[in-house]
Amino acid sequence: MALFANASDLKIYHDRPTPKLASCNFVASARSSEALAQSGHLAVSAPSQIMGRFQLLKTLRHENLCEYVEIHRGKHDRLFIVNEYHDNSLHKVRSEKAETSVSIDLLQRYAFEIFSALTYLEQNNIIHAALSPHNVLLDERNRIKLSGYGLYYMTGCAVDVDFPIGYVRENYGVRGWKLEWVPSWVPL
Repeated sequence: MALFANASDLKIYHDRPTPKLASCNFVASARSSEALAQSGHLAVSAPSQIMGRFQLLKTLRHENLCEYVEIHRGKHDRLFIVNEYHDNSLHKVRSEKAETSVSIDLLQRYAFEIFSALTYLEQNNIIHAALSPHNVLLDERNRIKLSGYGLYYMTGCAVDVDFPIGYVRENYGVRGWKLEWVPSWVPL
């Protein structure tokens, strides 16, 4: 059994409940390290590169971001990511309050908190390539907490995995993955 986090790794709040932890797992691609080896470059495996990039995500601290806690490499290059999690999301709130209206003040606060988190991520050269109401979480105080923002970054702009990361949209009848907005520093 793997130890994902020590007590010192988790921020304990005395004035509010400690957030829950969630995990996701995926298998890194073998293609990227094979391509490096064929080109004559020193091949560093995709799981090693992902684990290295994860270390930056672990240092990010913003009141409107869910914190990344730990990464663990399992058998067959399966990676397990542990991060902060909250039960409520913008998707759930929107579904529950479909019959009632939400105040303009609350919508303005949500927008401010989302843009504050996205600005912080951009300052750290990270984009949230899959922003949706499902990963805009709400903590116990009804404050925005973005989750899932690091997957595109830690996977080397989705090069180190065999599955797509981004937004799905119809493009001339062909279903594909495409980022709607990409900063100039992101390699395409």
